[in-house]
Amino acid sequence: MKRRGNVISPIDSIDTIVEQLQQTDSSVEDGETVWVRQTQCLWVYRINSGLTPDGLNVVASLYGNGGVWQRLATGTSGGVAQTTWFIDSTNGNDDNNGLTSATALKTDAERQRRIGTWPLWTASEYHLRYLNDVPSTDPVIITGTCAFNSGVNIYLHSSETSGSGKAVLTGGNLTANVVTAENRPAGTPLTIQANDLPVSWTASGFVNQRCRLTSGANIGGTFWPAFDAGAKTAQISPPAPFVSMTNPPVFQANTFTPANGDTFVVESLTAIAVLEINLTGVGVGSSNSVVLDSVTVSSATMNGGASLFANASDWASTNQRQQFLGSITLQGMRIRANGRVFGSSSVSIFNGYADDSAAGAPYFASAGGGNTILRFITWQRQGVIIVGPHAAEISAVSSVKAWNIQSPFGVFNNTAGPGLTLTNCSFNASTFELWGVCGAGGTPVHLTTGNVLYYRAPPPGQANMYLINVAAAPAGAWISYLRAQAIQTSAPTFDYSVAPPVFTTVRVLTPVNLQNTNLGTGGLAGQWFDPLSGCGMMAK
Repeated sequence: MKRRGNVISPIDSIDTIVEQLQQTDSSVEDGETVWVRQTQCLWVYRINSGLTPDGLNVVASLYGNGGVWQRLATGTSGGVAQTTWFIDSTNGNDDNNGLTSATALKTDAERQRRIGTWPLWTASEYHLRYLNDVPSTDPVIITGTCAFNSGVNIYLHSSETSGSGKAVLTGGNLTANVVTAENRPAGTPLTIQANDLPVSWTASGFVNQRCRLTSGANIGGTFWPAFDAGAKTAQISPPAPFVSMTNPPVFQANTFTPANGDTFVVESLTAIAVLEINLTGVGVGSSNSVVLDSVTVSSATMNGGASLFANASDWASTNQRQQFLGSITLQGMRIRANGRVFGSSSVSIFNGYADDSAAGAPYFASAGGGNTILRFITWQRQGVIIVGPHAAEISAVSSVKAWNIQSPFGVFNNTAGPGLTLTNCSFNASTFELWGVCGAGGTPVHLTTGNVLYYRAPPPGQANMYLINVAAAPAGAWISYLRAQAIQTSAPTFDYSVAPPVFTTVRVLTPVNLQNTNLGTGGLAGQWFDPLSGCGMMAK
Protein backbone atom coordinates (compact mmCIF):
# COMPACT_ATOMS: atom_id res chain seq x y z
CA MET A 1 0.00 0.00 0.00
CA LYS A 2 1.13 3.54 -0.67
CA ARG A 3 1.14 5.78 2.36
CA ARG A 4 1.07 9.54 2.65
CA GLY A 5 2.27 10.04 6.20
CA ASN A 6 0.26 7.53 8.17
CA VAL A 7 -2.81 7.72 5.90
CA ILE A 8 -3.31 5.27 3.05
CA SER A 9 -4.16 7.01 -0.21
CA PRO A 10 -7.83 6.68 -1.20
CA ILE A 11 -6.65 5.72 -4.69
CA ASP A 12 -5.00 2.60 -3.28
CA SER A 13 -7.54 2.07 -0.50
CA ILE A 14 -9.06 -1.27 0.35
CA ASP A 15 -12.44 -2.35 -0.96
CA THR A 16 -14.33 -4.42 1.62
CA ILE A 17 -14.82 -4.22 5.32
CA VAL A 18 -13.90 -7.47 7.11
CA GLU A 19 -11.78 -9.49 4.70
CA GLN A 20 -9.60 -6.66 3.45
CA LEU A 21 -9.15 -5.00 6.83
CA GLN A 22 -7.97 -8.31 8.20
CA GLN A 23 -5.45 -8.71 5.37
CA THR A 24 -3.53 -5.48 5.84
CA ASP A 25 0.21 -5.88 6.17
CA SER A 26 1.70 -6.89 9.49
CA SER A 27 3.53 -3.59 9.93
CA VAL A 28 0.32 -1.64 10.58
CA GLU A 29 0.81 0.82 13.40
CA ASP A 30 -1.42 2.08 16.18
CA GLY A 31 -3.47 5.08 14.97
CA GLU A 32 -3.04 4.32 11.26
CA THR A 33 -6.14 5.00 9.11
CA VAL A 34 -7.43 3.51 5.86
CA TRP A 35 -10.21 4.54 3.52
CA VAL A 36 -12.72 1.76 2.76
CA ARG A 37 -14.63 2.14 -0.49
CA GLN A 38 -17.34 -0.26 0.65
CA THR A 39 -18.30 1.88 3.65
CA GLN A 40 -17.22 5.24 2.23
CA CYS A 41 -15.44 6.24 5.42
CA LEU A 42 -12.14 6.04 7.27
CA TRP A 43 -11.16 3.26 9.70
CA VAL A 44 -8.47 3.64 12.38
CA TYR A 45 -6.27 0.86 13.79
CA ARG A 46 -6.23 0.61 17.60
CA ILE A 47 -3.96 -1.46 19.86
CA ASN A 48 -5.24 -2.36 23.33
CA SER A 49 -8.42 -0.39 22.70
CA GLY A 50 -10.63 -2.60 24.86
CA LEU A 51 -13.27 -2.56 22.10
CA THR A 52 -15.18 -5.76 21.36
CA PRO A 53 -15.23 -6.67 17.65
CA ASP A 54 -18.76 -6.81 16.22
CA GLY A 55 -17.92 -7.10 12.51
CA LEU A 56 -19.76 -3.84 11.87
CA ASN A 57 -18.13 -0.89 13.62
CA VAL A 58 -15.22 -2.78 15.20
CA VAL A 59 -13.35 -5.40 13.15
CA ALA A 60 -10.61 -7.63 14.56
CA SER A 61 -7.35 -7.64 12.59
CA LEU A 62 -5.49 -10.88 11.85
CA TYR A 63 -2.16 -9.08 12.08
CA GLY A 64 -0.57 -6.14 13.75
CA ASN A 65 -0.32 -7.00 17.44
CA GLY A 66 -3.87 -8.30 17.69
CA GLY A 67 -5.50 -4.88 17.43
CA VAL A 68 -8.86 -3.86 16.01
CA TRP A 69 -10.06 -1.59 13.22
CA GLN A 70 -12.60 1.00 14.42
CA ARG A 71 -14.95 2.77 12.06
CA LEU A 72 -14.65 6.55 12.39
CA ALA A 73 -17.94 8.22 13.21
CA THR A 74 -17.71 10.92 10.56
CA GLY A 75 -17.75 10.25 6.84
CA THR A 76 -16.99 12.65 4.02
CA SER A 77 -19.16 14.52 1.56
CA GLY A 78 -17.72 12.45 -1.27
CA GLY A 79 -20.51 9.92 -0.76
CA VAL A 80 -23.07 12.32 -2.19
CA ALA A 81 -21.80 11.33 -5.62
CA GLN A 82 -23.90 8.19 -5.08
CA THR A 83 -27.38 9.21 -6.20
CA THR A 84 -29.29 6.02 -5.30
CA TRP A 85 -29.45 4.52 -1.82
CA PHE A 86 -31.36 1.46 -0.61
CA ILE A 87 -32.01 1.16 3.13
CA ASP A 88 -33.65 -1.98 4.52
CA SER A 89 -33.97 -2.16 8.30
CA THR A 90 -34.92 -5.86 8.13
CA ASN A 91 -32.66 -7.39 5.48
CA GLY A 92 -29.94 -4.76 4.99
CA ASN A 93 -26.36 -4.69 6.17
CA ASP A 94 -24.30 -1.59 6.86
CA ASP A 95 -21.32 -3.32 5.24
CA ASN A 96 -23.13 -3.13 1.88
CA ASN A 97 -22.81 -0.39 -0.71
CA GLY A 98 -26.51 0.56 -0.69
CA LEU A 99 -26.76 0.62 -4.47
CA THR A 100 -29.41 -2.10 -4.92
CA SER A 101 -32.12 -3.81 -2.91
CA ALA A 102 -29.84 -6.86 -2.65
CA THR A 103 -27.00 -4.73 -1.24
CA ALA A 104 -29.09 -2.38 0.90
CA LEU A 105 -27.79 -0.66 4.01
CA LYS A 106 -29.46 -1.49 7.28
CA THR A 107 -29.64 2.01 8.75
CA ASP A 108 -30.08 5.53 7.49
CA ALA A 109 -27.40 6.50 10.00
CA GLU A 110 -24.89 4.64 7.82
CA ARG A 111 -26.01 6.61 4.75
CA GLN A 112 -25.56 9.81 6.73
CA ARG A 113 -22.14 8.69 7.92
CA ARG A 114 -20.98 8.05 4.38
CA ILE A 115 -22.08 11.38 2.93
CA GLY A 116 -20.90 13.47 5.88
CA THR A 117 -22.42 15.69 8.54
CA TRP A 118 -23.15 18.63 6.20
CA PRO A 119 -22.96 17.36 2.60
CA LEU A 120 -23.12 19.34 -0.61
CA TRP A 121 -25.87 17.92 -2.86
CA THR A 122 -24.78 18.44 -6.45
CA ALA A 123 -26.85 16.07 -8.62
CA SER A 124 -30.34 16.97 -9.84
CA GLU A 125 -31.91 13.79 -8.39
CA TYR A 126 -31.22 11.60 -5.38
CA HIS A 127 -33.42 8.57 -4.66
CA LEU A 128 -33.47 7.10 -1.15
CA ARG A 129 -35.49 3.89 -1.07
CA TYR A 130 -36.64 2.60 2.33
CA LEU A 131 -37.78 -0.99 1.84
CA ASN A 132 -38.95 -1.61 5.43
CA ASP A 133 -40.08 0.54 8.35
CA VAL A 134 -37.41 2.83 9.80
CA PRO A 135 -37.52 2.85 13.63
CA SER A 136 -37.29 5.93 15.85
CA THR A 137 -33.79 4.82 16.88
CA ASP A 138 -32.68 5.54 13.32
CA PRO A 139 -33.97 9.03 12.42
CA VAL A 140 -33.92 9.88 8.73
CA ILE A 141 -31.98 13.14 8.52
CA ILE A 142 -31.80 15.12 5.29
CA THR A 143 -29.32 17.90 5.85
CA GLY A 144 -26.73 19.91 3.98
CA THR A 145 -26.59 22.43 1.15
CA CYS A 146 -27.95 22.16 -2.37
CA ALA A 147 -25.55 23.25 -5.07
CA PHE A 148 -26.02 26.71 -6.53
CA ASN A 149 -29.14 27.03 -8.67
CA SER A 150 -29.09 23.35 -9.57
CA GLY A 151 -32.64 22.35 -8.69
CA VAL A 152 -31.73 19.44 -6.42
CA ASN A 153 -34.56 17.03 -5.52
CA ILE A 154 -34.09 14.34 -2.85
CA TYR A 155 -36.77 11.63 -3.12
CA LEU A 156 -37.76 9.34 -0.23
CA HIS A 157 -39.52 6.24 -1.58
CA SER A 158 -41.38 3.32 -0.04
CA SER A 159 -40.38 0.82 -2.69
CA GLU A 160 -37.86 -0.10 -5.34
CA THR A 161 -40.49 1.13 -7.81
CA SER A 162 -41.38 4.82 -7.64
CA GLY A 163 -45.04 5.47 -6.87
CA SER A 164 -45.62 2.04 -5.30
CA GLY A 165 -46.19 1.19 -1.66
CA LYS A 166 -44.12 -1.13 0.49
CA ALA A 167 -46.35 -4.17 -0.07
CA VAL A 168 -49.67 -5.15 -1.68
CA LEU A 169 -52.11 -6.06 1.09
CA THR A 170 -54.76 -7.77 -1.02
CA GLY A 171 -52.54 -10.29 -2.76
CA GLY A 172 -54.01 -9.20 -6.07
CA ASN A 173 -56.10 -6.62 -7.86
CA LEU A 174 -59.54 -5.52 -6.81
CA THR A 175 -62.09 -4.40 -9.37
CA ALA A 176 -63.97 -1.14 -9.06
CA ASN A 177 -67.27 -2.60 -10.21
CA VAL A 178 -69.42 0.43 -9.45
CA VAL A 179 -68.46 4.08 -9.05
CA THR A 180 -70.99 6.57 -7.68
CA ALA A 181 -70.12 10.12 -8.59
CA GLU A 182 -69.69 12.88 -6.07
CA ASN A 183 -72.85 14.95 -5.46
CA ARG A 184 -71.96 18.25 -3.86
CA PRO A 185 -75.44 19.73 -3.45
CA ALA A 186 -76.49 16.55 -1.64
CA GLY A 187 -73.30 16.39 0.40
CA THR A 188 -72.33 12.97 -0.98
CA PRO A 189 -68.67 12.15 -1.69
CA LEU A 190 -67.28 9.81 -4.33
CA THR A 191 -68.13 6.16 -3.58
CA ILE A 192 -66.52 3.01 -4.97
CA GLN A 193 -67.81 -0.57 -4.80
CA ALA A 194 -65.41 -3.51 -5.02
CA ASN A 195 -67.25 -6.82 -5.19
CA ASP A 196 -63.96 -8.71 -5.32
CA LEU A 197 -63.32 -7.89 -1.65
CA PRO A 198 -63.17 -11.10 0.41
CA VAL A 199 -65.22 -9.40 3.13
CA SER A 200 -66.05 -5.79 3.97
CA TRP A 201 -63.60 -2.90 3.70
CA THR A 202 -63.43 -2.76 7.51
CA ALA A 203 -63.07 -6.51 8.09
CA SER A 204 -60.37 -6.69 5.43
CA GLY A 205 -58.46 -3.90 7.17
CA PHE A 206 -58.44 -1.72 4.07
CA VAL A 207 -60.03 1.46 5.44
CA ASN A 208 -57.38 4.22 5.63
CA GLN A 209 -55.02 2.18 3.43
CA ARG A 210 -53.56 3.67 0.26
CA CYS A 211 -55.02 2.40 -3.04
CA ARG A 212 -53.31 2.67 -6.45
CA LEU A 213 -55.00 2.18 -9.82
CA THR A 214 -53.39 -0.51 -11.97
CA SER A 215 -55.48 -0.10 -15.12
CA GLY A 216 -57.64 2.42 -16.93
CA ALA A 217 -57.16 5.97 -18.10
CA ASN A 218 -55.81 7.09 -14.73
CA ILE A 219 -53.37 4.25 -14.06
CA GLY A 220 -51.00 5.11 -11.22
CA GLY A 221 -53.51 7.47 -9.60
CA THR A 222 -54.17 7.01 -5.89
CA PHE A 223 -57.02 7.33 -3.41
CA TRP A 224 -57.88 6.38 0.17
CA PRO A 225 -60.96 4.43 1.37
CA ALA A 226 -61.99 6.66 4.27
CA PHE A 227 -65.34 5.21 5.34
CA ASP A 228 -66.99 1.79 4.98
CA ALA A 229 -70.51 2.45 3.64
CA GLY A 230 -71.51 -1.24 3.66
CA ALA A 231 -72.21 -3.68 0.81
CA LYS A 232 -68.50 -3.62 -0.12
CA THR A 233 -68.67 0.11 -0.86
CA ALA A 234 -66.40 2.80 0.51
CA GLN A 235 -66.49 6.56 0.43
CA ILE A 236 -63.10 7.65 -0.82
CA SER A 237 -60.89 10.72 -0.87
CA PRO A 238 -60.65 12.75 -4.08
CA PRO A 239 -58.34 10.64 -6.28
CA ALA A 240 -54.90 12.13 -6.96
CA PRO A 241 -53.40 11.86 -10.46
CA PHE A 242 -50.20 9.93 -11.09
CA VAL A 243 -47.00 11.89 -10.46
CA SER A 244 -43.75 10.88 -12.11
CA MET A 245 -41.07 10.81 -9.43
CA THR A 246 -38.43 12.41 -11.63
CA ASN A 247 -37.36 16.00 -12.06
CA PRO A 248 -39.27 18.14 -11.93
CA PRO A 249 -42.02 16.50 -9.81
CA VAL A 250 -45.17 18.07 -11.27
CA PHE A 251 -48.03 17.93 -8.78
CA GLN A 252 -51.51 18.45 -10.22
CA ALA A 253 -54.34 20.24 -8.45
CA ASN A 254 -57.06 18.42 -10.41
CA THR A 255 -58.80 15.20 -9.45
CA PHE A 256 -60.63 12.50 -11.44
CA THR A 257 -63.34 9.84 -11.11
CA PRO A 258 -62.30 6.17 -11.53
CA ALA A 259 -64.18 4.31 -14.24
CA ASN A 260 -66.22 1.17 -13.73
CA GLY A 261 -63.91 -1.81 -14.22
CA ASP A 262 -60.69 -0.04 -13.25
CA THR A 263 -58.45 -2.32 -11.20
CA PHE A 264 -56.46 -1.27 -8.18
CA VAL A 265 -54.30 -2.60 -5.37
CA VAL A 266 -54.41 -1.77 -1.66
CA GLU A 267 -50.92 -1.12 -0.32
CA SER A 268 -49.05 -0.63 2.93
CA LEU A 269 -46.48 2.15 3.11
CA THR A 270 -43.03 2.23 4.68
CA ALA A 271 -43.17 4.06 8.03
CA ILE A 272 -40.47 6.60 8.81
CA ALA A 273 -40.69 7.18 12.55
CA VAL A 274 -38.59 10.37 12.63
CA LEU A 275 -37.87 12.68 9.71
CA GLU A 276 -35.61 15.70 10.16
CA ILE A 277 -35.06 18.12 7.29
CA ASN A 278 -32.55 20.93 7.44
CA LEU A 279 -31.69 21.58 3.83
CA THR A 280 -30.56 24.90 2.45
CA GLY A 281 -30.51 26.08 -1.14
CA VAL A 282 -27.88 28.50 -2.36
CA GLY A 283 -28.70 31.24 -4.85
CA VAL A 284 -31.84 32.96 -6.03
CA GLY A 285 -33.93 30.92 -8.44
CA SER A 286 -32.95 27.48 -7.17
CA SER A 287 -35.78 24.99 -6.77
CA ASN A 288 -34.44 22.56 -4.20
CA SER A 289 -36.78 20.18 -2.41
CA VAL A 290 -37.36 16.98 -0.45
CA VAL A 291 -40.02 14.76 -2.06
CA LEU A 292 -41.92 12.09 -0.09
CA ASP A 293 -43.26 9.25 -2.23
CA SER A 294 -45.71 6.76 -0.69
CA VAL A 295 -44.34 6.81 2.86
CA THR A 296 -45.78 7.26 6.35
CA VAL A 297 -44.15 9.99 8.43
CA SER A 298 -44.80 9.76 12.17
CA SER A 299 -42.79 12.80 13.26
CA ALA A 300 -41.39 15.58 11.09
CA THR A 301 -39.16 18.49 12.00
CA MET A 302 -38.46 20.90 9.15
CA ASN A 303 -35.99 23.75 8.95
CA GLY A 304 -34.11 25.44 6.15
CA GLY A 305 -35.05 27.03 2.87
CA ALA A 306 -35.81 24.07 0.60
CA SER A 307 -39.35 23.02 -0.28
CA LEU A 308 -41.27 19.90 0.73
CA PHE A 309 -43.41 17.86 -1.66
CA ALA A 310 -45.32 14.76 -0.61
CA ASN A 311 -47.28 12.40 -2.86
CA ALA A 312 -49.83 9.75 -1.85
CA SER A 313 -48.32 9.51 1.62
CA ASP A 314 -49.56 9.27 5.21
CA TRP A 315 -48.87 12.33 7.37
CA ALA A 316 -49.03 11.32 11.04
CA SER A 317 -46.78 14.04 12.45
CA THR A 318 -48.16 16.14 15.31
CA ASN A 319 -44.86 17.95 15.72
CA GLN A 320 -45.33 21.71 16.13
CA ARG A 321 -41.65 22.63 15.70
CA GLN A 322 -41.81 23.03 11.95
CA GLN A 323 -40.18 26.26 10.78
CA PHE A 324 -39.87 25.66 7.08
CA LEU A 325 -39.01 28.61 4.85
CA GLY A 326 -39.80 26.82 1.61
CA SER A 327 -43.23 25.94 0.27
CA ILE A 328 -45.09 22.79 1.37
CA THR A 329 -47.18 20.86 -1.19
CA LEU A 330 -49.08 17.70 -0.24
CA GLN A 331 -51.03 15.69 -2.84
CA GLY A 332 -53.23 12.64 -2.30
CA MET A 333 -52.41 12.57 1.40
CA ARG A 334 -53.94 11.02 4.47
CA ILE A 335 -53.63 13.51 7.34
CA ARG A 336 -53.98 11.87 10.75
CA ALA A 337 -55.99 13.28 13.64
CA ASN A 338 -54.12 16.15 15.32
CA GLY A 339 -51.69 16.22 12.40
CA ARG A 340 -49.73 19.44 12.00
CA VAL A 341 -48.52 20.91 8.72
CA PHE A 342 -46.80 24.15 9.68
CA GLY A 343 -44.76 26.24 7.29
CA SER A 344 -43.36 29.73 7.06
CA SER A 345 -44.32 30.08 3.41
CA SER A 346 -47.18 28.65 1.33
CA VAL A 347 -48.99 25.42 2.24
CA SER A 348 -50.88 23.62 -0.54
CA ILE A 349 -52.93 20.46 0.02
CA PHE A 350 -54.61 18.73 -2.94
CA ASN A 351 -56.94 15.73 -2.90
CA GLY A 352 -56.27 14.85 0.73
CA TYR A 353 -58.42 13.74 3.61
CA ALA A 354 -58.32 13.61 7.40
CA ASP A 355 -59.22 10.28 8.91
CA ASP A 356 -60.99 9.61 12.18
CA SER A 357 -58.31 7.46 13.79
CA ALA A 358 -58.56 9.61 16.93
CA ALA A 359 -60.20 12.78 18.15
CA GLY A 360 -58.56 16.03 17.14
CA ALA A 361 -58.61 18.21 14.07
CA PRO A 362 -55.62 18.50 11.74
CA TYR A 363 -53.98 21.92 11.64
CA PHE A 364 -52.68 23.65 8.55
CA ALA A 365 -50.69 26.79 9.19
CA SER A 366 -48.64 29.27 7.22
CA ALA A 367 -47.10 31.62 9.76
CA GLY A 368 -45.10 33.73 7.36
CA GLY A 369 -47.95 35.31 5.45
CA GLY A 370 -48.14 32.81 2.59
CA ASN A 371 -51.23 31.19 1.15
CA THR A 372 -52.95 27.98 2.13
CA ILE A 373 -54.43 26.13 -0.84
CA LEU A 374 -56.81 23.26 -0.15
CA ARG A 375 -58.78 20.59 -1.89
CA PHE A 376 -59.61 18.44 1.04
CA ILE A 377 -62.17 16.07 2.47
CA THR A 378 -62.39 15.03 6.11
CA TRP A 379 -64.20 12.38 8.07
CA GLN A 380 -62.62 13.84 11.18
CA ARG A 381 -64.88 14.71 14.12
CA GLN A 382 -63.39 18.17 14.56
CA GLY A 383 -63.08 19.00 10.87
CA VAL A 384 -60.07 21.00 9.68
CA ILE A 385 -58.40 24.02 11.27
CA ILE A 386 -56.52 26.59 9.19
CA VAL A 387 -54.25 28.77 11.30
CA GLY A 388 -52.89 32.20 10.30
CA PRO A 389 -51.82 34.90 10.15
CA HIS A 390 -52.24 34.46 6.44
CA ALA A 391 -54.74 34.60 3.63
CA ALA A 392 -56.30 31.31 2.67
CA GLU A 393 -56.65 31.24 -1.09
CA ILE A 394 -57.08 28.78 -3.90
CA SER A 395 -56.78 28.77 -7.66
CA ALA A 396 -59.82 28.99 -9.90
CA VAL A 397 -59.50 25.37 -10.99
CA SER A 398 -59.62 23.95 -7.47
CA SER A 399 -62.11 23.51 -4.69
CA VAL A 400 -62.04 23.70 -0.93
CA LYS A 401 -63.65 20.62 0.53
CA ALA A 402 -63.99 20.90 4.28
CA TRP A 403 -66.10 17.98 5.38
CA ASN A 404 -67.41 16.66 8.64
CA ILE A 405 -69.85 13.99 7.51
CA GLN A 406 -70.12 11.49 10.35
CA SER A 407 -73.71 12.32 11.28
CA PRO A 408 -75.33 12.20 7.85
CA PHE A 409 -73.75 8.80 7.25
CA GLY A 410 -74.25 7.45 10.76
CA VAL A 411 -70.62 6.94 11.72
CA PHE A 412 -70.61 9.20 14.75
CA ASN A 413 -74.14 10.26 15.54
CA ASN A 414 -72.97 12.46 18.41
CA THR A 415 -70.60 14.43 16.23
CA ALA A 416 -70.74 18.18 16.64
CA GLY A 417 -68.61 21.02 15.41
CA PRO A 418 -67.64 22.76 12.19
CA GLY A 419 -66.13 21.24 9.10
CA LEU A 420 -63.75 24.14 8.53
CA THR A 421 -62.41 26.43 11.28
CA LEU A 422 -60.48 29.56 10.39
CA THR A 423 -58.10 31.04 12.95
CA ASN A 424 -56.35 34.39 12.48
CA CYS A 425 -56.83 34.56 8.75
CA SER A 426 -59.02 35.96 6.02
CA PHE A 427 -60.48 33.33 3.73
CA ASN A 428 -61.02 34.31 0.12
CA ALA A 429 -63.73 32.21 -1.49
CA SER A 430 -64.36 34.70 -4.25
CA THR A 431 -62.63 32.80 -7.05
CA PHE A 432 -63.42 29.15 -6.33
CA GLU A 433 -66.06 26.78 -5.12
CA LEU A 434 -66.53 26.16 -1.41
CA TRP A 435 -68.51 23.18 -0.22
CA GLY A 436 -68.85 21.28 3.02
CA VAL A 437 -71.01 19.27 5.37
CA CYS A 438 -71.12 19.60 9.14
CA GLY A 439 -72.12 17.21 11.88
CA ALA A 440 -75.18 17.59 14.09
CA GLY A 441 -74.99 20.72 16.22
CA GLY A 442 -72.23 22.25 14.14
CA THR A 443 -71.80 24.43 11.09
CA PRO A 444 -69.83 23.85 7.91
CA VAL A 445 -67.69 26.98 8.49
CA HIS A 446 -66.63 28.49 11.82
CA LEU A 447 -64.81 31.81 12.10
CA THR A 448 -62.83 32.54 15.24
CA THR A 449 -62.11 36.08 16.40
CA GLY A 450 -60.86 38.38 13.69
CA ASN A 451 -61.68 36.23 10.68
CA VAL A 452 -63.46 37.37 7.56
CA LEU A 453 -64.79 35.15 4.78
CA TYR A 454 -64.94 36.80 1.36
CA TYR A 455 -67.09 35.17 -1.26
CA ARG A 456 -68.11 35.70 -4.84
CA ALA A 457 -71.59 36.73 -5.96
CA PRO A 458 -73.99 35.03 -6.26
CA PRO A 459 -74.14 34.62 -2.48
CA PRO A 460 -73.76 31.29 -0.67
CA GLY A 461 -76.30 28.68 -1.57
CA GLN A 462 -75.81 29.26 -5.26
CA ALA A 463 -73.65 27.37 -7.74
CA ASN A 464 -70.29 28.24 -6.21
CA MET A 465 -71.12 27.18 -2.65
CA TYR A 466 -72.66 24.00 -1.28
CA LEU A 467 -72.85 24.11 2.52
CA ILE A 468 -75.09 21.69 4.37
CA ASN A 469 -76.05 21.67 8.03
CA VAL A 470 -77.34 18.16 8.58
CA ALA A 471 -79.08 19.15 11.81
CA ALA A 472 -81.34 21.67 10.10
CA ALA A 473 -80.65 21.46 6.37
CA PRO A 474 -81.23 23.33 4.22
CA ALA A 475 -82.58 26.23 6.28
CA GLY A 476 -80.23 25.95 9.26
CA ALA A 477 -77.18 28.10 9.90
CA TRP A 478 -74.12 27.03 7.99
CA ILE A 479 -71.73 29.63 9.37
CA SER A 480 -70.85 30.39 12.98
CA TYR A 481 -68.48 32.80 14.68
CA LEU A 482 -66.94 33.25 18.09
CA ARG A 483 -67.85 36.23 20.27
CA ALA A 484 -66.05 36.01 23.62
CA GLN A 485 -66.51 32.34 24.55
CA ALA A 486 -69.92 31.91 22.96
CA ILE A 487 -70.63 30.44 19.53
CA GLN A 488 -72.91 32.62 17.43
CA THR A 489 -74.95 31.35 14.48
CA SER A 490 -76.93 34.54 13.88
CA ALA A 491 -76.09 38.17 13.17
CA PRO A 492 -77.80 41.57 13.47
CA THR A 493 -79.98 42.44 10.49
CA PHE A 494 -80.94 45.83 9.13
CA ASP A 495 -83.74 47.16 6.98
CA TYR A 496 -82.07 48.51 3.87
CA SER A 497 -85.21 50.32 2.70
CA VAL A 498 -84.20 53.32 4.77
CA ALA A 499 -80.96 55.27 5.03
CA PRO A 500 -79.14 54.63 7.20
CA PRO A 501 -80.40 51.05 7.59
CA VAL A 502 -82.47 50.43 10.68
CA PHE A 503 -81.84 47.44 12.93
CA THR A 504 -84.73 45.00 12.75
CA THR A 505 -83.80 41.67 14.32
CA VAL A 506 -81.11 39.02 14.66
CA ARG A 507 -81.27 36.45 11.89
CA VAL A 508 -79.75 33.01 11.43
CA LEU A 509 -76.75 32.96 9.08
CA THR A 510 -78.31 30.91 6.33
CA PRO A 511 -77.73 31.25 2.58
CA VAL A 512 -81.26 32.63 2.16
CA ASN A 513 -80.81 35.26 4.83
CA LEU A 514 -77.40 36.27 3.58
CA GLN A 515 -78.78 37.09 0.17
CA ASN A 516 -82.11 38.41 1.42
CA THR A 517 -82.67 42.02 0.43
CA ASN A 518 -86.44 42.05 0.91
CA LEU A 519 -87.13 45.67 1.76
CA GLY A 520 -88.96 46.21 4.98
CA THR A 521 -88.39 42.68 6.29
CA GLY A 522 -84.71 42.89 7.07
CA GLY A 523 -81.85 41.09 5.45
CA LEU A 524 -78.10 40.85 5.49
CA ALA A 525 -77.75 42.17 1.96
CA GLY A 526 -75.17 39.52 1.16
CA GLN A 527 -72.80 40.54 3.95
CA TRP A 528 -72.40 41.00 7.67
CA PHE A 529 -69.72 42.16 10.11
CA ASP A 530 -69.61 41.86 13.88
CA PRO A 531 -67.53 44.72 15.37
CA LEU A 532 -67.12 42.97 18.74
CA SER A 533 -65.48 39.82 17.39
CA GLY A 534 -64.10 41.23 14.16
CA CYS A 535 -65.73 38.36 12.27
CA GLY A 536 -67.50 38.97 9.03
CA MET A 537 -68.62 37.66 5.68
CA MET A 538 -68.71 39.87 2.64
CA ALA A 539 -69.38 39.65 -1.07
CA LYS A 540 -66.40 40.44 -3.24
